[in-house]
Amino acid sequence: AYLFDWRYPQFLASPAQLAERWRWHQLGQRPPYSLGDLILPDSPAVLFESWYDPETTDDGLAFRWSNGPSARLVFRPAGSHWVNGDRLVLNLSLDTFREQTVYVFFNQRKVGVFSSQARPLEVSFGLPTRLVYRNRPNVIEFVIPGAVSPAEVVPGHGDSRVLGVLFRQASITTPAP
Repeated sequence: AYLFDWRYPQFLASPAQLAERWRWHQLGQRPPYSLGDLILPDSPAVLFESWYDPETTDDGLAFRWSNGPSARLVFRPAGSHWVNGDRLVLNLSLDTFREQTVYVFFNQRKVGVFSSQARPLEVSFGLPTRLVYRNRPNVIEFVIPGAVSPAEVVPGHGDSRVLGVLFRQASITTPAP
């Protein structure tokens, strides 16, 4: 079935197409994401691409750091209720290692940009339903041009990871009436 899948003909394979196929295969082994559910740092319905493993604060709150200048949340939507209406809302709870600008994309379309001056970062962006794929993986991407290692910024800091966005939670909901 994998070899003769007409959606991915082998003679037309590209790195992007192979990555999408791998995503779809991985997502097929996970539950679909339902509209309105919280996406947490350990959500089973979401693939975390270019993120470090989940960590917890002293208070027991879970989070993940992005690994480098770009990180993605990948999911497949549950059901057809995603296309009722013309707008959705992408809600994010984030933080950043230092003050910087973060660009947010949904399926390769820029849906917003924010600066991390205000803390905590609770941001929402309108999302046209026409951007939601029903038969392909959906990708929320964070582009963080200012991602940097704490060891490069703070003398004597032992953390050499390249950090950009600290992810706490997200959700996609319908607009409030």
